[in-house]
Amino acid sequence: MGIPMLNAIFESNPNVGLYTLPLLIWHPMQLVIGSFLAPRIANWVEREENRLEAEMQNSGLNPNTTEATGDIEVGANSDTTS
Repeated sequence: MGIPMLNAIFESNPNVGLYTLPLLIWHPMQLVIGSFLAPRIANWVEREENRLEAEMQNSGLNPNTTEATGDIEVGANSDTTS
């Protein structure tokens, strides 16, 4: 959508090609950086999940319940408005 918009705004400008250059670089750069970072982030998330699960098992808590996380359960009767 950016290139047609730039062409409409700067249609008579001879430098319109230079104005589109950031758009032509931005998306491929995102793809390259994302493909580099995605596996590393996925590995980090998996390690953290395994570490947290091991901590819960070592402490004797069931990792499938909300007791270990300290989450507050919100029920139907916890409405604060009158």
